[in-house]
Parts: sequence; C-alpha cells; structure tokens
Amino acid sequence: MSPTPQPELCYQTPARATQRILIVDDEPEARSLLLRYLEHLGFQVDACSEGRRALARLEGEGYHLIFTDLHMPGMSGIALLEALRGRGDATPVVVITGYPTLTLAVDAMRKGAADFITKPIALKHLELVISRILEEAALRAENLALNTKLHEQQAVTALNAALEAKVEELSLLYEIGETTGSATSMDALFDKIVEMASLITGSREISIFLWDRETNRLVPKRTHGTDGALEPIPAGQGPLGRAALEKRPLLVHAHAGEPQPIPHSPPGAFLSLPMMIKEEVFGMLNVSKLTAESLFSEKELQLLKALVAKAALALENQALYESLYDNLVDTLRSLVTAVEAKDPYTRNHSQRVTDLAILIARTMGRPRSELETLRFGGIIHDIGKIGIQDTVLLKPDRLNAAEGAIIRTHPGIGENIVKPLKFLKEEQAIVRHHHERFDGSGYPDGLERERIPFLARVLAVADTYDAITSTRPYRRARRHAFAVEEITRCRHSQFDPQVADAFLASLPHWCDPAGTDGIDWKCVAQEVQETLTSM
Repeated sequence: MSPTPQPELCYQTPARATQRILIVDDEPEARSLLLRYLEHLGFQVDACSEGRRALARLEGEGYHLIFTDLHMPGMSGIALLEALRGRGDATPVVVITGYPTLTLAVDAMRKGAADFITKPIALKHLELVISRILEEAALRAENLALNTKLHEQQAVTALNAALEAKVEELSLLYEIGETTGSATSMDALFDKIVEMASLITGSREISIFLWDRETNRLVPKRTHGTDGALEPIPAGQGPLGRAALEKRPLLVHAHAGEPQPIPHSPPGAFLSLPMMIKEEVFGMLNVSKLTAESLFSEKELQLLKALVAKAALALENQALYESLYDNLVDTLRSLVTAVEAKDPYTRNHSQRVTDLAILIARTMGRPRSELETLRFGGIIHDIGKIGIQDTVLLKPDRLNAAEGAIIRTHPGIGENIVKPLKFLKEEQAIVRHHHERFDGSGYPDGLERERIPFLARVLAVADTYDAITSTRPYRRARRHAFAVEEITRCRHSQFDPQVADAFLASLPHWCDPAGTDGIDWKCVAQEVQETLTSM
C-alpha cells in the first residue's frame, strides 16, 4: 500500500478586502509596523494611540478585529476590553504586551480577549492568528444567525461543539507558544516538543530524529513509548529518509504489510514533519498511531504543524545563543590561559579555584544557576591580570606600595573586559569583587558583609586557599594546615563566616585519603563534574 498524499496543512483565510481592523497602541513605531503589515495582507486598517480614542471611533464605525496594547497611558488595554464587553460589543480583541505573564494572559482571556500575544510580534505567524480569530468570529455569527432564524437545536449544538473545539485549539496553540518559548536549552526544548505532540494527538509513540550532516544520517535524539531502540537512518533510505532528503512531510494512513517508516512503529497512521531552519532540514518529528484504524484529524495536523513551526524558531534561537555563548567562553578562556601562561606558578589556579568554589556553594545548598555562574565566573576571575605589566606580575620579590596599587587594579580591568557582554552580570560581579573583605577593608570598592555579592564571597575563600598553598615568585607554597588556620582566623575579618565554615566542614571529604598534605584536586574535579551533570 503506497503512502496516502499529505493533506493541506493550513487554515482557510476569509476574504480580506472587506475585513476592517483597528490598532490601539501608544508606541508609534509598533503601531506603524503592525499597520503596514496588516495593510500588506490586504485588510482595511485604522489606528489610534490610546483607549478612549478607540472607544470614540468604535461608536461610529464597526471593526472585525481589534489589536490593543496592554499598558497605555489613560485607558489600558484591559480597561478598553472591559468597556467594550460592558456595552455589548463582541468584536474580537487581541491583547499585546511586552511583559507577558501567565496571570495577565489568563486575566485577559477571562475578560473576553480572543488571543494574547507578546512583543516583539512574530509577523510571519500573525496571519495565522488573524485567520483563526476571524474564522472563529464567523462561526459565532453563523451560530447566532441559525439560533435566531432557524431555532434548530441540533444545528446550534453542532456549532457550539465546533466553537468549543476552536477554543480548545486556541488554548493548545497558546500553550505551544508558551511551552517552546520557555525552554532554556536544546535538550529541554526536545522534551517539550515530545510532550506537546503527545498532548495534541494522544499518541504513545513519538520520536525526534536529528540530521547529522557529517554522517548524512537521521539520528534518534528523543524517543517516547517505543518498544525497542531506534537506529540511525541514512538520508534517502526508506520512507522517512526520503522525506527528510526531499524536505517534505510524510503521512501514511496505515502501513500493515508495507515497509515501516521507522523500526518498531505500530501499524496505524504515521506522520513525520520536517523541522526546518533557514530552509534546511534540522530534524524530523515522528508521531505514530497505535492501531491500523486510527487516523490523524485535520485539527491534529494543523496543531502539529504549528508546533513544528514554533519549535523550529525556538531551536534556531537556542542554537544561535549557544553558539554565541560558546564562542565568548572560548575567547575569555583563551585570555585566562594567556595570563596563566605568563606565570608558571599560577598555572591551573583558576580551574582549581572554580572547582573548589562550586563545591563550597553546593555544600551551602545553593541552586544550580549559581553553580553554573561560578563555573564560568571562577575561570575568568583573574582575567584582569592580562592588563598588568610583567615586571609587576612576575616580580620575584614582594611588591612595594606602588606595585601593590597596580596589582589592585586588576579587578577593575577584568570588569571592563567582561562588561560589554551584557548577559554576564553575575560573572562580572565575581570578577570585580573577589578581593573585597568581609570587614570592608578589601578592594576595589571597600564593600562589607552582605553588600559583597554572595558568589564573590564564596570565591574569595577558595581563591585564598589555593593562593596560600601554591608557590609564588616571591615565596614557596605554605602547607595545607597553615591555610586552614588562616581561613579559620579570618572568618569574620576577611571572609564571610558562613562560607568559611562550609569550607572547613567539608575539608575532610576533599582531602587526599592517602594522607598527603592538602586537597585531592582530581577528586574535587571529578565531584564537580558529577554534581553539574546530575543536577
């Protein structure tokens, strides 16, 4: 049995020449952009800058759809919505905001909003939203006309059921957008795609294959409910491999007795949709029905297409972010390596301090986000030393007052290196403040107690221990016991006592079990890796 042709996966958009839309937004640029785009789509569009003017305009003219900003001077978007519903105006209203929360969305929907979208608006998805809302409005109007003219209870019931289905569809579409937009990593996004596909279709067997361009194969990335392990599929091989190579969806109503699109898939309907980034296939989302009699409904096809479109955008954004972040991390690591290469006495100092700081923070029960901040902030804490001349940095004797003042500039230099990277605020605070003292006598700002960022207080303890137990140009390394005594003695003057106590309490666990003097750094590094992997 050959695969059944793929049905059209799109909404039917009403005629637009007679459709009138009103935009209410106090931001001229946002208002102008939306107006031009809607006119480009063929709608008749008017615009005004605040809610009261919109009410006045609506008294004399009728509109099929209203877009309103949430926060505006005078009358807010919610107040405008309430005023319209209070006087019996059922015109569909789409609420727009740049500061979305689930509470705002629920409040807007309860008060009669047709949809709730966030800025910046994804224009290429806006047409789908408009078509769906106008189609729903037309359905309501038809329902009312039948109820008034025909009084046929059966027709009214059927139309109400269709309306409920549309409301359910709207809820699912909103959830798709929120779910894919909230993912913080590629792995989290794949999990959410599988979760939403299962919610939409009720299917037990769902998988995501990613295209490995080095091997030219589709490689299973996520599997849910499959009976056996899935193997990579060469591009162009089998129904799924050919669909990926040809960049097209694959829909098979049943494949009993026919080659399976993927191994172990049940004999029911099978759907595979390509996830596209920049017109190239990134991967395939595969959904299997359990029995030969089960088929995909038009609603399921439409919602799955919307899921894949949203997911592709989120995947592209996440890939760009991770690539940018990795490049920045590599660049800054290279600078740190250059600093440590100057001074063989401090080689690997930053990594040891980072590992120790992470374990101290873990001992104190700090969240994963702070451990991740230390993971990078610790590595770059001394990056400012790249701006200190070698005659001072590598001086074999103790520094004089002037040279000491030069050394004390390295936190500020490091902050200036990191400052242009706007998303490294917490790491920037570690770089600037890791030489502050708990009693306020440190540098560069003389901060004291809780005014010193917490993670800088953690790093200060780890930094001091490694500095004492490492050989420097002007002195040999001190013993582990001496470092412990110093940290104990300075618990209230140099160090936050809670941080120092957490460090001291955990030392027996980190020290070399063979009895040699000091911390077992290999054990510490392994424990850090296990901690970050398991959390």
